[in-house]
Amino acid sequence: MTAFANTDGKTTEEKLQDEIAGEDVLLVFRWKHAPDTVLFQQKFKQGVTFEWVKNKVAEHIQANYHDLSLLMGTKRIPEPFCLVDMGITKETVLDVQIEEGALYGEALRAQVLAEMEEEERLAQE
Repeated sequence: MTAFANTDGKTTEEKLQDEIAGEDVLLVFRWKHAPDTVLFQQKFKQGVTFEWVKNKVAEHIQANYHDLSLLMGTKRIPEPFCLVDMGITKETVLDVQIEEGALYGEALRAQVLAEMEEEERLAQE
């Protein structure tokens, strides 16, 4: 296990990913409804699943995971697949679609805070 000793500042998870997950691929995320708007871009290993990628997108835009869909072209990407399964081996643009009426960002944060305050109020009664 000494091969994974923390001598370079990387976590064990990062070292395992480097060892078995393949090359880095840059993914560029944009809104489906506004393709000129880049949300963010991030490097992922080719062996990472889209479930992991979608989770990172949800964290970045502060949305619920189940409210998001990732699309490559016009096709929705199923979460169990890995980047390499979809033939993604170089920089790729993916569209992000959020369910109609779903809250994200500050609106979602405000809703969660209100729910927490309500739960706390009820617990004190």
